Amino acid sequence: MYETGLNSVSGAGMQSQELLTMVERLEEVVDAETAALTEHRVMDLAVYTRKKSQLLLEVTRLTRMMKLPSADAKLHSQLQSLRSSLDLNRTTLDLHLRAANQLTEVISDAVRAAESDGTYSASQYGDRFV
Repeated sequence: MYETGLNSVSGAGMQSQELLTMVERLEEVVDAETAALTEHRVMDLAVYTRKKSQLLLEVTRLTRMMKLPSADAKLHSQLQSLRSSLDLNRTTLDLHLRAANQLTEVISDAVRAAESDGTYSASQYGDRFV
């Protein structure tokens, strides 16, 4: 609640604190997703994606509504920490996706090999039709 007069709480100060809280929450979600991926826990990535998107939207809205004080060391520090968390998360997600793609290829090759009876294989006809 905002009060008028000398004892009023600055709207910008409250917005700055709210922004700091949102950035902290976003970092917590990013770190939780990274930990789950690193520990190979079964999870629904869509849940993390939804949470990250929502929090990022809230952070973006808050930053557009307010003029960020460049001297806010605590906020600057939290944003740097978030950046580090996001970098690690991006690297971890990239590894996870590459591993999933490789696994998909292995499974696809195994299914094709199991379904094939060799009737139309190139090795059956030698190099005549290749």
